[in-house]
Amino acid sequence: MGAIISQKTSKTEKELFRGVKDRLINHFSPGELMSILAYGNRINNRELVDRHSDYDITIIFKNYPSKNLPSFPAEINITTLFWPDIELCGVKNFRLYNHGEFYVIILSEAKTLYGINPFKKLKKNLPQHNIVNSLKEQVLLHCSKLAAITLEPESLIKQRNIRKYSFRVAQNLYFFKTKKVNCKEFYNKPYRDWISILEKNNIAKSVINYLKNILKIRKSIENIDVFKYIYSVKKELFKIYE
Repeated sequence: MGAIISQKTSKTEKELFRGVKDRLINHFSPGELMSILAYGNRINNRELVDRHSDYDITIIFKNYPSKNLPSFPAEINITTLFWPDIELCGVKNFRLYNHGEFYVIILSEAKTLYGINPFKKLKKNLPQHNIVNSLKEQVLLHCSKLAAITLEPESLIKQRNIRKYSFRVAQNLYFFKTKKVNCKEFYNKPYRDWISILEKNNIAKSVINYLKNILKIRKSIENIDVFKYIYSVKKELFKIYE
């Protein structure tokens, strides 16, 4: 099956995705490979793509494969799923590494490079409260990631990643507070538009003010400001959870 890629994806990127797909289907047997999915900023958030943005690819295997993955350039971020695990554990216990049931929604909206996207069907069988509850752990996961990034040696990519994960945390906090997940609200929108969405839904003022501030800053974002933000997010999260 051919690639299904957004018209906004560049010709070079279409060729890259096609190359990844062809290499994988030539490497694994048809009995092993169920589907290849692409998602992330390169697909849905073109406004946020920069030279550090990677290409998110998830491979779903019908059975445990007999071969190792072929090598790919560092910008190709490959994750793997094994369908027997999902059938055994059930969609209610779904995990993509540290991501919980919320990621069923992310993958259900992914572009299919090969095969079918089984998450479109799985999404219908996942209770809404399971998705909402998984957002609590998703917020905490990204808070931990943000804290770790903050302690890295100073660099341009560090500052870029602080902004990225600060906004990711706020987005998931918004989903948790509103008890709904609609990632498409944020697709192909710059961060200033994300702030407008968050403001309209009464996300905590401390969260909004921090996000506005980090968009203005051209120098390094102070570590203490990031840690205060993480604390305020967690405080808001558990206030909502109670």
